[in-house]
Amino acid sequence: MDLDPMFLQRALELRSNAIGYHLGRELEAWARPRAVLELLGNEIDLLSFARAGRCEATFREDIRNDAGVRWAQRGRIEHEHGTSWLRVMWEGHALEAIRIDYTHDRSNTFTHFIVAENMDTARAFATALADFCALPPNAALVFSNGCWSRDRSGFTAIQNARAEDLVFPPGFFECIRGDVRHFISSRETYAKYGIAYKRGLLFAGPPGNGKTACIRVLLRELGLPCLVVRSFQSRYGEVEQSVATVFSKAKRAAPCALVLEDLDVLVRGTALSALLEDLDGLSGDTGILTLATSNHPEELDPALVDRPSRFDRVYRFEPPATSERRRYFERWNERLEPELRLDAAVIADLVERTGDLSFAFLQELIVSAMVRWVAEPHRHPMPELLRSELDSLLAQRGAATASPPPPQRREP
Repeated sequence: MDLDPMFLQRALELRSNAIGYHLGRELEAWARPRAVLELLGNEIDLLSFARAGRCEATFREDIRNDAGVRWAQRGRIEHEHGTSWLRVMWEGHALEAIRIDYTHDRSNTFTHFIVAENMDTARAFATALADFCALPPNAALVFSNGCWSRDRSGFTAIQNARAEDLVFPPGFFECIRGDVRHFISSRETYAKYGIAYKRGLLFAGPPGNGKTACIRVLLRELGLPCLVVRSFQSRYGEVEQSVATVFSKAKRAAPCALVLEDLDVLVRGTALSALLEDLDGLSGDTGILTLATSNHPEELDPALVDRPSRFDRVYRFEPPATSERRRYFERWNERLEPELRLDAAVIADLVERTGDLSFAFLQELIVSAMVRWVAEPHRHPMPELLRSELDSLLAQRGAATASPPPPQRREP
């Protein structure tokens, strides 16, 4: 059977719920005796699979392909495609991959059809492709606006995280590290005693005190697939559906780490009941380590934090005490170029003046002073710039936290 150049266009002209059936029937007739396998899932990205060197893929020239390029970063573009037909070479097998994009129930839907010499080859290729796209190497997966996306920069930050860069009270990080390591290594013990193999940790405290840095170090050391949730809100669909989508993905990716960022913001409105239901549904041998952060734990519903089956431990991240601030400045000082380094008296003064300030504030202080020094390296010494920047940042902080004046009463 010859291929009609209008093949894909005719399929797109049908009702959305008929497209997949029509396309599958036409492909089976065209491809016989080869096998045709339909692969569902919006996360499938064949071009990324090819860019990673897992296969070779070229667009079929006798078919109109909805393909183009997008800006990836400065000086580089990447090919993207919608409805299209690609010829694929994978592990010595010649395959065809047909992708069709359409809108169904107000959502973009992607369907792939794999044509191979037999069904075993089609299934093996589909499995390799789906595994790669579901948990891509060199990228964390982030859920926001109702869908998953790759976060390569976030993955890089995880790989660059080191325990020696953390500054916490003695034994604090070691306690957390021991907690998660014991969980990961105890799967057989959990099963032996009939305990659901899951664990939830909540990192709570004011912003800028190391919650995210701690999680990054844990993720690098554990080497687990990382799923990060930044929002359950979406343009289309209910929040409950987004929560269900997240936990469905986590169960399939397990053992994995599920990171819930800013939990007090995530669970506003109807998201709370949905999250409680799915956390309670993590029974059996799921192997999901849930790591949540909250800047305002006092705003969390007691049903979320007071029941151990949801979050087994709450770790409090407080602003650094005097000893932590001193260690933080000393570590920064060791990494500075000789002409920027501080003596012990300057460090002692900074420690004294930065009481109750967060690590993020301390970092901003050092970086802003370094930026000024680089701009005019011989005009002011580093200690003078640090003190000046500290005065400025403290003034800004005071202005930001000051209560607004009461409204003036207007005379009738």
